[in-house]
Amino acid sequence: MNSTNPPVPETSAGLPYVVDSPSACRLSDWGLLRVSGEDASGFLQGQATCDINALQDAGLGSGSFCTPKGRVIASFRIAKSENAFYLLLAKELVPVIHKRLKLYVLRSRVILENLSDQYLLLGAIGPGIEMALEKTGQQLPKAPGLSWSGDREFGVMKISEDPARHLLLIAAHRESAQDPFSQLQTLQPDAWKSSEIEAGFPWVTAATSEEFLPQMLNLDCLDGIGFKKGCYTGQEIVTRTHFLGQLKRRMFRLSCSSDYPVEAGALVCAEVEGESKTAGQIVNTCRNKEGNIECLAVLSLELADNPNLRVTDLQGPRLQRLPLPYSLAL
Repeated sequence: MNSTNPPVPETSAGLPYVVDSPSACRLSDWGLLRVSGEDASGFLQGQATCDINALQDAGLGSGSFCTPKGRVIASFRIAKSENAFYLLLAKELVPVIHKRLKLYVLRSRVILENLSDQYLLLGAIGPGIEMALEKTGQQLPKAPGLSWSGDREFGVMKISEDPARHLLLIAAHRESAQDPFSQLQTLQPDAWKSSEIEAGFPWVTAATSEEFLPQMLNLDCLDGIGFKKGCYTGQEIVTRTHFLGQLKRRMFRLSCSSDYPVEAGALVCAEVEGESKTAGQIVNTCRNKEGNIECLAVLSLELADNPNLRVTDLQGPRLQRLPLPYSLAL
C-alpha cells in the first residue's frame, strides 16, 4: 500500500459519504470465517438456516445461525469456493460462532478458521466500479459469488449486480496486494452500510444477537431459510412459526432527519392513545449521503403502520417508512 495515500485508512474521519466514482470503504466491523473439509457441507447443513446443499460452487447465499429456541445468534452472507465455505458476519460475533460450531464438530472432518485478521475487507461500490476492478487484473464473478486470485492474495465477492456492489478480500500480510485498489476513492463506511440497508439485508450484531427469529429479519425473503431442508439447530421453532402463520413482527426500512444518535438495539416506540408503546427494535443504522439516519428495524405488525413511530421514546426523532426491494408476506 502507498503509505502516503492509502486507499482505505483505519480512521474514516473526514471521508465523504457520496458515491460518485469507483469507491471503496474499509469494513472493519465485518469478519470472515472459513469452513472446509470433507464434511463441511453436511456439517453446515445441520447448523445454518439456509440450504447449504443448494449453494453452487462460486455462488453466494445468506442465512443465520440460531439458538435451539430459534433466535438468531448471527446472520451471514456465505460463498462457496473449491469445497470451502466463506462466511461474512459481524466481526464481534465471529469468535462466538467459531466457538459454538466447534461444539458440534465431534468426529466430522471439518476445519473451522477465523480469518478475520488475515484479510482486509473492503466494500467496493460506485459508478464504473466493475470496469475499475477489471483493470486490476482480477477476474470478477459473472454472477453474485466469489472468485480468488491464484495465490489467494485477494478475492472478489460480487454482492449484487444492480447496483454493482463487490466485497474485496485483500491479504493483510502483504501490503503489495492492496496496490491494485489504490485508485479507488475512499468513502465513509456508512456509504456501504447504507447500500446494505437499502437492500434490506439485516446484520445481527452483539446488540441484537438472540433477539429475533429469522423471519422477523426477513431472511425468508432473502433465501436465507430452507423450510424443506431438514433439521438444523432451531429448525423446529422456525418451521412451526412459518407453517402456522404465527409471525407477529417483521423488519422494515425507516429513516429520520436528526442528529440524534441512533444505535443498533435501540427501541422504537409508537404513540397509542396518547401513551408510548414499544413497537420494535433497531437492527442496523447508518447516516446516508443526505446526512439523515437510515435504519432497519423489527416492528410489531400491529404498530408498523402507526404514523408516530419514534426512536427510544415519544421525545425521540420521528421515523418514516421507506420501501424495501422485496415484498413481505404479511
